[in-house]
Amino acid sequence: MKIAAEATKCAPAETLYKYGAQADFVSISKTAAKLKELITGCKRISVFSKAGTHFSAVIEGRYANMETSIGTFGKSATFPDIEVNTSIIEESGEGRIIIDGSATGLGVFMKPVEFIVNKGKIISIKGGAEAKAAEKLFKKTDDPNMYQIAEIGIGLNPFSKIYGVIIEDEACYGTSHFGIGQNIFMGGLNKAKTHIDFVMKSPQIFLDGNELILGKEKIIYKNKIIGKVYY
Repeated sequence: MKIAAEATKCAPAETLYKYGAQADFVSISKTAAKLKELITGCKRISVFSKAGTHFSAVIEGRYANMETSIGTFGKSATFPDIEVNTSIIEESGEGRIIIDGSATGLGVFMKPVEFIVNKGKIISIKGGAEAKAAEKLFKKTDDPNMYQIAEIGIGLNPFSKIYGVIIEDEACYGTSHFGIGQNIFMGGLNKAKTHIDFVMKSPQIFLDGNELILGKEKIIYKNKIIGKVYY
């Protein structure tokens, strides 16, 4: 699989000072906390995109989580990731997911990958070299639970960019990511050998049928400002 040139040049160490590291984590955390509360109170999440994604799942009863990059005593921080995510009711996920960003261990995608999901699990993977690489990655685990849609995440870091380092890629504001496999650590029920994140660009996200607008300066839901975006 061919990976974007910039992805091969950037080392993970650059996440400590470049791109997303420049964000105002304290201020964005306030927005993340409000978004976490909103998602926790919703029953269903749906994700669409112009690339062809149309996916929906039940999240009722699941608590949303947030990563803020701010460490506390006894708890590590996934710097420079800042996001809000939720697990889904495992068998409720249905639809089509088009991944056009990147994935853990696979780098930046030159061509999109299509996942068809039925009862929460991926039943079909289509696309070019990236799709073959993703399928190989799943098969290598020899674990049927690795096909489970484990997580839906929303990136909140306005300084991050997609360049092939997943901790940076999944943090990008204006993206969403689908975690596949293990989700016990985030409040789910699916035990699997590992967790792989797939990042998609420009999602349209709906909570209980109402759009969550990821605006340039503000995040809006039902005409109310959830929080600001700090550039």
